Amino acid sequence: MGKSMARAQTEQAGEFLAQTVQTLSDYLNETTLYQIYHRCIEEFFTPKKDTWYEDSRAAYTGKNAICFHEPAPASLKNLMASLETEYQSMREELEYYATDYRMKMVQPRS
Repeated sequence: MGKSMARAQTEQAGEFLAQTVQTLSDYLNETTLYQIYHRCIEEFFTPKKDTWYEDSRAAYTGKNAICFHEPAPASLKNLMASLETEYQSMREELEYYATDYRMKMVQPRS
């Protein structure tokens, strides 16, 4: 009887720990994706130093979205243009996670 009780408690503890690890993993993944979205992707399109900005009409005109406030060397323009497509793809993919994360943080816990 004692062994079966110990086994049941061990199984319960194992299930609890597995669920806890999964919950923490999900939280950390959401938090990490949210941080990547805001610290990397959004900062690419709107940097703090305002060296360049995003032209919101670029999607309609077919031009690159990154515009510089001051004249920039062609090498920098080419580099930004080459990165922009991948950043835009990542932005679209991660935007869902960022929105979902914000909604979870706003909603009261039940």
